[in-house]
Order: sequence, then structure tokens, then C-alpha cells
Amino acid sequence: MNGLPKEVYRAKGVMYFGMKGLEQKYIFQKVGSFKTIDRAEWKSGEKPMTSLTVIGTDFDEVGMERKMRRLIDKTPGDVTAENTIKL
Repeated sequence: MNGLPKEVYRAKGVMYFGMKGLEQKYIFQKVGSFKTIDRAEWKSGEKPMTSLTVIGTDFDEVGMERKMRRLIDKTPGDVTAENTIKL
């Protein structure tokens, strides 16, 4: 989320990576330059999904959505803990 345009001053949502070992939801918050990502379990009956809300002025909404959609992994089941980059 470091690539958000400077014109985005508020963003929030949940992210689902759909990878084995990363089944939790990741809760994202951005207010100004402050950003957090927290991990939580999905509630019973809650469907894993990614949903983000972005608020700002004078930024390319269509371009940002296009970039975010390119991040979607069409084969997340192929990713395992063994073949990811360790930070």
C-alpha cells in the first residue's frame, strides 16, 4: 500500500490473500501518512474477500483500480510458505 498516490488521504478495508497459511483477513487503515495492517480471523459465516475504500482528491481512480486489479493472483493455490520471499 506504499504505492498509493499522495492525493489519497484516507483508505481502509480488508484484504484476503487466498494463500495457504495466509487465510486470515488483513485489515488495512490509512489516515494521512499513518498506515496500519492488522491480522484477524474471519467471523463465522463471513466470506473471505478483499474490499477497499479509498478517499482523496484529484487522483486517477481508473488507473489506480487497474493497477490494483493487476495484483490479483489468478492461481493463489500455487503459492506456499516454501516458495515465498521471507522478509
